[in-house]
Amino acid sequence: MNRSLPLRPLLRQCATEVETGPDRAGRPPCRRMAPRPLDNRELAVDVREFINAPCSGQSPSRGRSVQACRMWRRLAIMRADAASSYLRRSLTLLDKSVANFEGAVADIPDGAVLMIDGFAGPGGTPQNLIRALRDRGARDLTIISNTAGLASVMGFGTIPGSRPTDIGVLVENNQVKKVVASFPVSPSPSNPTAFEKAYQRGEVELEVVPQGTLAERIRAGGAGIAAFYTPTGAGTLIADGKETRVFDGREHIMELGLKADFALLRAHRSDTIGNTVYRGTSRNFNAVMATAAAVTILEVDAIVQPGDLDPGGVHTPGIYVDRIVQIT
Repeated sequence: MNRSLPLRPLLRQCATEVETGPDRAGRPPCRRMAPRPLDNRELAVDVREFINAPCSGQSPSRGRSVQACRMWRRLAIMRADAASSYLRRSLTLLDKSVANFEGAVADIPDGAVLMIDGFAGPGGTPQNLIRALRDRGARDLTIISNTAGLASVMGFGTIPGSRPTDIGVLVENNQVKKVVASFPVSPSPSNPTAFEKAYQRGEVELEVVPQGTLAERIRAGGAGIAAFYTPTGAGTLIADGKETRVFDGREHIMELGLKADFALLRAHRSDTIGNTVYRGTSRNFNAVMATAAAVTILEVDAIVQPGDLDPGGVHTPGIYVDRIVQIT
């Protein structure tokens, strides 16, 4: 079969050839449609449509066409069965689920750059992955996050009496070398975060990035955009050491796209091949971070089978996801 041509037109041509019989050169109908495994759902659908189409226009005087039609119907059924088997094997090979959180972070080395989601409260924060990373003990980490660990000291959105886990536990465990964040301090001076204390002791570095700029730098990194210009921060300490240009009479500073070695994220549901749905405002930075890391690791409420999620409701396509761990 000529693989450079789409299957649907060839099926239509085959149906026409079945009606007319062999061509002038004596070649049988649908000669180019040799049996072969199909490699995606669209081809399988095309073949099913061909199978279900009637052998119309046949007559006793054209028995040869009727026989040919039946023969190619059987051939199409064989191909469709091969396609179904191929798809089942492919989905099994693409299964990205991991048995436990420890295994999901086992290869994060010292000196890695990580994106970790979280806005202020625990929503969207991968608490189990963070605890597993703490237990692994990787050092000299650079963390890119919206905050530097607010939930653990402020308790936003948590059950009274409970203490959520955030990147503060990594700072407390002396695993963090640098934080890139838009809101690195506690809103209460009397209740500082672990990062603030470590920063005041000179134990960690800090790069402050305006929140919208942070989101755009991450998005740019995921989209392969090396840098962009923004007026945000021009004329302030944010602009120190950065290239500036004037557009439409307004000063802009150049910001670099952000990328990471790993992203630790939290989602509501994911299928086994990584198509992911977030829940409500817990989506926050998850969706952009998923695109900007070499390895994206998710902890999710539930893992479902391919096809169980509404395609129109998928927030992160599976191509961006590498590992998935279900919360038990």
